[in-house]
Amino acid sequence: MLIRPPDLRRLHLLSGLIFLSTITGCTTTKTTKPTPPGRERILPAGVSLPGVVSEDEAVWIALLNNSAFREAMTGVGFVEADLIQAKTLPNPTLSMLLPAGPKQLEFAIKYPVEALWLRPRKIEIAKLDAEGIGKTLQQNGLDLVRDVRVAYINLTNAKQRVSLAKEAVALNEEVCRLVKSRRKAGTALELEETTAQGDKLQAELELSRLTDDIEISTIRLQKLLGVWDQGMRVPPGNSPPPVPGNIEALLNDAYAARPDLRAAEIAIESAVRRAGLAQVDAYKLTAVLDTNGSGSSFEAGPGLELPVPLSDRGQAGILRANAMIEKTSRHYLAVHDQITQEVKESFALARQAQRSAGRWAAEVIPPLERAVEQANNAFRGGAVPFLQVVESNRKLTAAKLRHAEERANSRRAIAELERATGHGLPSK
Repeated sequence: MLIRPPDLRRLHLLSGLIFLSTITGCTTTKTTKPTPPGRERILPAGVSLPGVVSEDEAVWIALLNNSAFREAMTGVGFVEADLIQAKTLPNPTLSMLLPAGPKQLEFAIKYPVEALWLRPRKIEIAKLDAEGIGKTLQQNGLDLVRDVRVAYINLTNAKQRVSLAKEAVALNEEVCRLVKSRRKAGTALELEETTAQGDKLQAELELSRLTDDIEISTIRLQKLLGVWDQGMRVPPGNSPPPVPGNIEALLNDAYAARPDLRAAEIAIESAVRRAGLAQVDAYKLTAVLDTNGSGSSFEAGPGLELPVPLSDRGQAGILRANAMIEKTSRHYLAVHDQITQEVKESFALARQAQRSAGRWAAEVIPPLERAVEQANNAFRGGAVPFLQVVESNRKLTAAKLRHAEERANSRRAIAELERATGHGLPSK
């Protein structure tokens, strides 16, 4: 079965997690080197490595191959085992005393009959625990999606900054060439040539640093994807979707969609049900069938075994269960407050970053572009020296670098906001 990667900005992560739990076959790639069990690569349909990988495709690759997420998914097996254990009735106990001398053969069969009416309660608790762990896995998936998007944004931003840094190096090289020729002609001072050489060296060092950032960002993204040294290429980053204007609507969406908040609710319900079990834990009823005799003469009779609650009436278990109810209730409030902070903070950061990126694009870069054009025209007419042309281009390049960083900040903030609300934001 082939996977078609959807637009994850409009698709709730739950469908992806359901897909992961039901998938039976995918497009896979295997290295020729020996790999440990479970290390085979699973790629979405239409994705091949080496090749270009989009941001949404990178998310799918991570959900299928990230080693930490796949480790967390193995917890489903433990949940299944706990549910089976809750459904399984206990075995009866057989005790036997062998005859010796005048003593008769004696044996008894005991069965904890309280298990019959406690079984439905235990099954419900096991189901709640399973649902809670499922919600925790969904939250892990949301965190992974956010981490992949941020790492992808960092990589595309690093590549864009390298491209702009190369322009800066070219400008400084042109300045050095010009100042050197003027120095030979006696129209420039030695200080000007030294300063130009220093600026050129700084631009080259910055380019080297940004080039290293590409390698570092690539390594971090590959780790999240669980795909190493596969020749992955990323296209330039897309424009982030606009930030919704209604913070209250985002908060309501987050309270309804965040899996960790639902997991906290489930934990409260599970604690309440466990408290009910603690009320009867000290009153265990055991049915007994006692038999004794010798030769062909045997006597058998039923009986009951019930502990006498003189001192232990389950006080410790009841107190522990009540403490767990309070703990889970407090945890729910803590998660609720954390979600409120994350939504409001990421919303403010997204609005700030998009507003800043918009102003750089609309108010700062256009005048600098006009200044470069005017300087070029003036230079061709002999009205200004070439150094002024270079300085105008340098300011424009610096503004483009700042704009690129603000765009990356905006996309990072949107990724955080999507994670905070528990769903993707509309692209328009």
